[in-house]
Amino acid sequence: MRRLRHKVGLAAPMLAALLTISACGTPASLPTGEVTFGAIIGQSGIYGANAPGFIAGVKVAADKINAGSGIVADGKKLTVKMLILDDRSDPQAAAAAAIQMIRDNNIKVIFGPLAVAAASVAPISNENKVINVTACSCAQALKPGDTPYPMLFYRQPTDAHFAGVAVSAAKKFYPQAKSLAIMAPVVGSNQLLNPLLTAGFEAAGVKVLNFSYPAGTADLSTIATKVAAAKPDIVWATTSVQEVTNVMRSLDAAGVPKTVPVFSQGGDVSAQANGRPVVVFISNAFDAARETSPDVAKFKEAIIAKNGGPIEIANIPPAQYYYFAMQLIAKAMTKANTTTDTAAIAREMTNVSLDEFGGHFQWNATDHHMSYPLAIVSYSSTGQPTVEHLSPPK
Repeated sequence: MRRLRHKVGLAAPMLAALLTISACGTPASLPTGEVTFGAIIGQSGIYGANAPGFIAGVKVAADKINAGSGIVADGKKLTVKMLILDDRSDPQAAAAAAIQMIRDNNIKVIFGPLAVAAASVAPISNENKVINVTACSCAQALKPGDTPYPMLFYRQPTDAHFAGVAVSAAKKFYPQAKSLAIMAPVVGSNQLLNPLLTAGFEAAGVKVLNFSYPAGTADLSTIATKVAAAKPDIVWATTSVQEVTNVMRSLDAAGVPKTVPVFSQGGDVSAQANGRPVVVFISNAFDAARETSPDVAKFKEAIIAKNGGPIEIANIPPAQYYYFAMQLIAKAMTKANTTTDTAAIAREMTNVSLDEFGGHFQWNATDHHMSYPLAIVSYSSTGQPTVEHLSPPK
């Protein structure tokens, strides 16, 4: 068994002969081979319930790459295989999985893991010059003067992008709104997002009123009374379904008119809205539960097939997490003409793009976050949903 070195050396193969490309743009008569991507997915523990979606998603992405032109690099036409390891939703197990992938399997691209476990894998990937696609902005806690990991990429947009989409949603669904009240707990994610929301809404002519409260506050009656007195046109609530539901109950008790919508960043609270319109923000490209386009239907069919049978609707969104990222990396490998020179691949990852489900997907060169339109669901007071795909204002 090979010992994991402090820094894993990278081969720098040079392609000696030009590839023969057929008239239709696909490689002709190339030798074939395989390239393996790694995915660290919690199949037990707190995130285990969503494992079927994550696993099916990466498998469907691999199938889509392989059904197309695959990866053309290193003088070969390569198909994608997946190595999936279980981190049991545990940061230490996630780190061990990353070390195993790098040391024993020579993996050059790792997807995952989720949440705080991402912070245990990103440094290992960085040290060994392995590309890591994460779903958590916590993967590297940057302080002033820190250098971002050059091979760390995020599958989701930035907070600034998200705040811009929130402004677009207000303009789309409530164009007459002149004020917005932030009614949310003081937690790290909100402390980062709230200033961006304030700047974005006020630039659009919407006054922002901040009614943030200490995390863990159960009785919101005093806060809700202040919100009622301010008479906002929109209330912004976050963190979880339970938190947003508590906000809505307190608004009802304080007499905030039912016509005032709640913008929820805490999940789909339409079942708890009790006649109040709500706008739900989904950090995904489409809403699998409500959209019925042919592309979405085909995607869901593929996920069910890879799962080996019916899958919970809640597992369709996780299936999107790395689906687009995998296709972009395959394109980058082809463009860089290598599957092993990760520095070259990382450089090309911001130069390739993907158009699917009516959206445009591309990593930003400055921060390595992926930009794409977000699916936003607006529920009327009667619970009727309308889905829009929105980007920040131009």
